[in-house]
Amino acid sequence: MEAVWLGFGEIGMLLAGGLVLFARLSGLEGSTFFARFTGRRGIRVAQVVFGLSVIPVGLSHLFYGQITASLIPSWMPFRMGLAYMTGIGQIACGVALLFSFQPRLAALVEASMLALFAFFVWGPGTWIAASPKFAGTPPGFRFPLTAFLITWVIGASALLIAINSAPSKSGSVR
Repeated sequence: MEAVWLGFGEIGMLLAGGLVLFARLSGLEGSTFFARFTGRRGIRVAQVVFGLSVIPVGLSHLFYGQITASLIPSWMPFRMGLAYMTGIGQIACGVALLFSFQPRLAALVEASMLALFAFFVWGPGTWIAASPKFAGTPPGFRFPLTAFLITWVIGASALLIAINSAPSKSGSVR
């Protein structure tokens, strides 16, 4: 069931952001075990985790196209096309990160998409809406605000990946 993989992907994307912070801030470069998760190697591990994690999130947009399209504001045209396009875009970002092909650009594109999702899908308009976005969810701002914050933090993880994926002169990740 793809929905299980969607949840796994979201958690993995959050983990990748934490791995970037660990790689940069832990000060454990001299440790025999933790050295592989610090510095450039740690950033690469985070890129791979994020890349593997964003792929099922993109697939969920394809498997659940109708649901994804229903989350897009009704005033936007081509909602089904946007649902598929965002899914394909997320898969492309994941593959690019896995193979270290323009990793900074891929992570920036993903962070941008997530920021747009946060505002267009879960933004302030849904916090005061008379009826909930999903049938069966309670009315009020709690569910959409929670979804907004989760999406925003996942976007921050993507931004951490992007900021720390700048290529050096030799082409390797800094």
